[in-house]
Amino acid sequence: MSLTNTTNFPSKKLSKQDRQRLNKMSKSLLMKQPKVVVPQQIKVITQDNMVQTSIIKRIGINEEDSILLERHLTIDELITFCIKNNIMIFGSYVRDYICSFTFDHTISDIDIFSNISIEKTLLLFKLAGLSLNIDNSKVVGDEYFGIDAKGFNVGHYYICLGSNKICIDLVTSNKETYIYPPFNVLDFECNAFVWDTNGIKIGSHTGSYLDTLSSVELKEKELEIIDNAKKKITNYVKFIHSGDPLYTTYWLKSRVHRILKMLSRGWTINGLTFLTYCNENENVICYICNQSIIGNSFKTTCCHAIYHSDCYARFSCQNIVTHTSTNISCKKLCASFQL
Repeated sequence: MSLTNTTNFPSKKLSKQDRQRLNKMSKSLLMKQPKVVVPQQIKVITQDNMVQTSIIKRIGINEEDSILLERHLTIDELITFCIKNNIMIFGSYVRDYICSFTFDHTISDIDIFSNISIEKTLLLFKLAGLSLNIDNSKVVGDEYFGIDAKGFNVGHYYICLGSNKICIDLVTSNKETYIYPPFNVLDFECNAFVWDTNGIKIGSHTGSYLDTLSSVELKEKELEIIDNAKKKITNYVKFIHSGDPLYTTYWLKSRVHRILKMLSRGWTINGLTFLTYCNENENVICYICNQSIIGNSFKTTCCHAIYHSDCYARFSCQNIVTHTSTNISCKKLCASFQL
């Protein structure tokens, strides 16, 4: 089967050996659930961001012990807490977990989704003695999500586990919704997996042909995606343009940065052949800023022009805003982000 063909799915049936392998893999992904402690003192974040302290009379731990808990809490226990409280895990963490890749907290974050308000979600963490701190290094709140006119918010937080700072991107809903990650805007097939109380599976809201597969076809596709992902190979999922220009611009610009990140981490993206990652050993000049490049850079396959990552990202995002579709160097259409 050609990996570049993302509109068809395998016609073959799963062999008995493959079914046993998939079942064994699914069982191994189910974690033991540790006890979740409840502190006596919590902080309730209200609508106007004022902090109000109240005492909850129930068996648990005090605020000082909550700090001690965070110092010894593991990432696995943090994930388990989210799952037990109906907070869905999605994105790169789930992908890397399935592939047994090492989670590097210095460059990666954990994406979680809560189908309740931000105030109630933060309260859940407080009840367990966990503090989500606002990450001021990132843009906080008021990011345009606009998914089918539903109200979604994106918040950037971090939690300190031991000596490690774990970054968390928290997506919450202003009102109950039936749209779940990846919110009908899946970018790469390897990012289709979600982790909830039913285990790890391909999400049902990818916005792609994956949503139309039968249960048997979906299991076959899961195996294929996982096998390829372990080799850092994935298929690109073309963006379906919306009539809302803000919605379209937001997600296209997001894809630019995601594509550059995936390529720089050694991934092969089938369906995107106009750009390659390169590590230059010789001093070369960026076509955009005319400054020297040594090390990480990107090259367009149409004319072999080389760019800094940040320069190409700015150029591509500007193309999206101005609806320009030509490469800055050779003016060919093939070199632009046809997302």
